[in-house]
Amino acid sequence: MYYKYKNTDFSYIIIFILIITMFLVGPLIAPDTASYIEGDFTRPPLYPLLISSISHFNESENLWIIMGFQMLFGGYSAWSLCQWMANEYKTKPAINSILYFILISPYLTWDLWIGNYILSESLAYPLYLLVNRYIFEGIATKNIKPFLISLVITVFLVLTRKQFLFIYPAFLITCFIFINSKDSIRKISYIIIGVIISFSSATMIERVYTYVKHGYWAGIPVSGMQFITPQLYLANNKDISYITTNEAKHYFESVITELEQQGLTLDSSDPYILKSLGKYGLFSNNYNPILHAAIKHALKEADENKIVNDINLYTDKLMRGVAFELLKINIEKNIKIYVFNILNGFSGNFSVGMYYPLLLISITLLIIINLICIGNASLYLIWIVSFVMHLGNVMAVALVQPTMIRYTFYTSTILVLLSILFIGNGLIKDMSQNSKRNILN
Repeated sequence: MYYKYKNTDFSYIIIFILIITMFLVGPLIAPDTASYIEGDFTRPPLYPLLISSISHFNESENLWIIMGFQMLFGGYSAWSLCQWMANEYKTKPAINSILYFILISPYLTWDLWIGNYILSESLAYPLYLLVNRYIFEGIATKNIKPFLISLVITVFLVLTRKQFLFIYPAFLITCFIFINSKDSIRKISYIIIGVIISFSSATMIERVYTYVKHGYWAGIPVSGMQFITPQLYLANNKDISYITTNEAKHYFESVITELEQQGLTLDSSDPYILKSLGKYGLFSNNYNPILHAAIKHALKEADENKIVNDINLYTDKLMRGVAFELLKINIEKNIKIYVFNILNGFSGNFSVGMYYPLLLISITLLIIINLICIGNASLYLIWIVSFVMHLGNVMAVALVQPTMIRYTFYTSTILVLLSILFIGNGLIKDMSQNSKRNILN
C-alpha cells in the first residue's frame, strides 16, 4: 500500500488571502511615512516620487491606490520568481504554492504588513525579488543577459533603499561561474562594466534628485546620523578630550550631557535594565532616542553657527566627523557591539518562516539531499550567492543600527525559499521513486 502524491496548486488561494488582507487591514501609517510623503532629505528618491506621482492624479484616495499598487507589484514579483523556479527545476504545483506563500508571507504578518504600510519596504521587496529572479536565471543558464537585466533593476532598488548597495559585491562573485565557460573574459568584463555603470547611474540620479529637490549636489546626507548613533551609545563625557575641533567639542558635550542625564548611554544606564537587556539589547532599545538627540543637537549647532545654506550637509558632516573621532578610541567596544549586532541579524524571525540557528545546522543536510536526489549544480551556486547577499545585508545594517527584521527579511526570505526548494524537490523525487517501486512490487 502506498500514498499517491497529488499535484495540488494552492496559489489562487494565497492570492485570495492577499486580496482579503489588503481590504481588511487597509493602508497603514508608520512614524516614517510622513518623511516619504513629504520627500524628506533623508529619503532616497524613488518611493517619494512614486507617492507624489500617484497623489498628483488622485489625492483623495492616494493611500489606497499606493497600497493597491504595492500589493499588485509584490504579487507579480513573487509569481515571476516562482514561475521561473517551476520551469527551471520542475517543481510540483504544491511545492510551487509553498514557495509562493513564503515569498508572500511578509505581506501577511502583523509585524511587517509591507503591502499595507506606506513605507519604502513595499517597493524595495518586490524589486529585490526581481533582482534575484534574474540573478538566478543568469547562474542557471550561464547567460549574461539576465545579469544585465538584474543590474538595471538594481539601480531602481538602490534608489529606493541604499542598504541594497551590498548587492554589487554579490554580482562580482557571480563572475566565478564564467571562469571555465566559453568567452569567459568577455562575459566577466560585461558584468564588471555593468556593475560600474549601474552603481554610477544610481549615484548620479540620486545627486540630480537632491539638487532639484533640495538645492545641493550631493548624495542623501544620512551617513553622519547613522554612524554617530552607536558611537554615542558607547561614549562618555571623558571622551571629549579626544575631539579635535571646538565646534565638534561643543556639539559632543551638549549631546552626551543630555544622553547621560537620561541614562541612554552604556555607562550611564540603569544597572538593573542593563542586566535585564544586555549591552546589545540596551543599544537596540535606546537607538531611536539617541538618534533623535544627535540630530536635534546638530541642528542646534547649525543654528548657533548661523548656517543658512546646506544645513543638512553641515549637520551630516558634523556628526560624521564626531563619529569617526569616537570610533578611534572605542574600537574594541565597537567590534563587540558589531559582532553581537550581526549575530542578532542571524537570530531569525518566525513571522517569515525562518529560524537561523536551525537553518544553519541543517544546511549540510540540505546539500546532501540535493546532491543525492536532485543533483543540480546551479542550486549550489544560487545558494552561495544568496547567502553572501544575506551576510552582506546583515553586515551592512549592523554597522549603523540594530539588525531588526525590517531590514533583514528581504534576504532571509530568499534563503527560506531555497531551503524549501532543496527539501521539497528532494523529498518529492524520493516519494515518486518509492511509488514506482511499490507499483512494480
